[in-house]
Amino acid sequence: MTCMLDSIRPFDVLIASVEFEDKPGVAKPRPVVVLEVDGGTLYVTAVKVTSHASREWCSGEVVLVDWEREGLAKPSVARCSKIMRLQTDSIRACIGTLTPRDRGAIMSGLEDAGAL
Repeated sequence: MTCMLDSIRPFDVLIASVEFEDKPGVAKPRPVVVLEVDGGTLYVTAVKVTSHASREWCSGEVVLVDWEREGLAKPSVARCSKIMRLQTDSIRACIGTLTPRDRGAIMSGLEDAGAL
């Protein structure tokens, strides 16, 4: 999927260079789900996606049921408590968009995590 910055929309799934929380300045490419695009300052607000299992004790963990259709390589979990702002120059690729079912789950996860 081609990644044109002016075509990025909420619920798109991107690969972006994301810094490790415990290692400032060290990043790795990882999937994120776009929540908002701020073209004026070239930022994307996104939710971190991981292939690690959902943590029962952590609110806002959303299993992405339709992960294959969304362009993800592995079963994935969106961590709605891990919202980040990314500069658009960190975006490496657009790989898909969430299905309506997973969009609804993300919105519920954001509410559970207190992010809405």
